Amino acid sequence: MKFYKDGIEAFKDKFEAICQARHHVHLEYFILRNDRLGAEITDLLCKKSAEGVEVRVLLDAVGSRKAKSLVRRMREGGVKADFFLPAGIFSPRFTFGMRNHRKILVCDGKVGFMGGLNIGDEYIGRAVPHHSWRDTHLRLIGPGVLALQRVFVEDWDFSSGELLVGDQYFPSPLFNGDARVQMVWSGPDQEYNASHETYFAAITAARKRLWIMTPYFIPDNALLTGLRSAALKGVDVQILTQSYPPDHWITYWAGRYFWDEMLACGIKIYTYSHGMMHSKVMLVDGAWASVGSANLDIRSMRLNFEINCHIHTAQHVKELEEQFQRDVENSMEITLAQFNCRSMGVQVCENVCRLFSPLL
Repeated sequence: MKFYKDGIEAFKDKFEAICQARHHVHLEYFILRNDRLGAEITDLLCKKSAEGVEVRVLLDAVGSRKAKSLVRRMREGGVKADFFLPAGIFSPRFTFGMRNHRKILVCDGKVGFMGGLNIGDEYIGRAVPHHSWRDTHLRLIGPGVLALQRVFVEDWDFSSGELLVGDQYFPSPLFNGDARVQMVWSGPDQEYNASHETYFAAITAARKRLWIMTPYFIPDNALLTGLRSAALKGVDVQILTQSYPPDHWITYWAGRYFWDEMLACGIKIYTYSHGMMHSKVMLVDGAWASVGSANLDIRSMRLNFEINCHIHTAQHVKELEEQFQRDVENSMEITLAQFNCRSMGVQVCENVCRLFSPLL
């Protein structure tokens, strides 16, 4: 397992993995931008298809709505590309709210990537206003890749009607690492949302420290109670989130509505100062970690299709904790006294945006 703290190195390794693929390349992303990086990966996928490699691309119909010209190029180049839950009002599966927020790349069923990075120039620091993009992504080699493949295959079958089976898609895994991981995928098709249940279990299980990175912080009542209870029983609860200016204004102001209550019960809140903070990470007691696509917000817990990697090896959790501490050093702490000095206009904005939280 290898961790990435930004998109520059991650996409370098992704491009290399795609270039080395011999049988298939599978991509599943919420956002594909019609920009320089999007064009580069489109050209590479068409090149691999011309070499005889099976290439499949599954994109969320809303998140990637501006990438239709790239999808046409892919299809013309032999790539099989489809959209997840098309949002047109005449679509037989019309839904605007339930979106596929997963970010998955699998090459030959042997190498897999997942985490918070979509495909676009901003994720490698090329776009304004966020010239620096802080994210957490990971690469896996081993049995965990087969779980990523399973999620892709199920989503691809749902969207395209093509069911992928056989050893060529699910080869015997390599057992040459020491990381213990568990893939957890969730969505509105589940009776009990797996991301919500595991986040809640982790929060209530914390005894020493609970460190969270999430750009969008809009917890439901259960998660809110769990965080508050953890802090009141003496757990070191720290939340690292994005700073001003945000990438999504309504979500940002709605999230600030909860800061007062969090700060009052002893939770520390930090806003990242060195660019856009987009990581979705939870760290518990130095023994457990979660890295993936699910934010600590209602949308991720109820409406989105998400996937997270849960990590159970102390040395890998420690690596993530050390990065969290470095990120805190590059952040500003929000104190209760400071937050209480905000203007009445700001408070009104927070309260109004809070009304939209069931959709955020």
